Amino acid sequence: MRLRNQLSFLLAGGLTLALAFSGCYYDIKEQLYPATGTCDTSNISYSQTIVSILTHNGCLTCHGGSASAGGNISLDHYTGVKTYVDNGRLYGSISQQPGYIAMPLGGNKMSRCDLKKVSAWIRGGAVNN
Repeated sequence: MRLRNQLSFLLAGGLTLALAFSGCYYDIKEQLYPATGTCDTSNISYSQTIVSILTHNGCLTCHGGSASAGGNISLDHYTGVKTYVDNGRLYGSISQQPGYIAMPLGGNKMSRCDLKKVSAWIRGGAVNN
């Protein structure tokens, strides 16, 4: 009888733990809504890809001109972008890594594909092409 009670207790405890952990999850956008296509990170160029990403994600709204650049950060020309690539702040901020000011400020993180494209461009030497 005692063995039966112990087995019942273990079974009930295991079932309780299983139910508790199955109820804990995180809503990850990419898992809930998987992309229908692939992210092409080949042939990334500053003029075609990076400028488009910065524009599409609203970066140039605040950082689009030297006179109105938020935080005195101007990303509307290659030289400005390259400065923040070289010091690591561009990718650190847009990927919202700890220790960096998350960009866009108060907004949603860039898509995983856009982040992969920026990362590929940086790894390729952040060329002005």
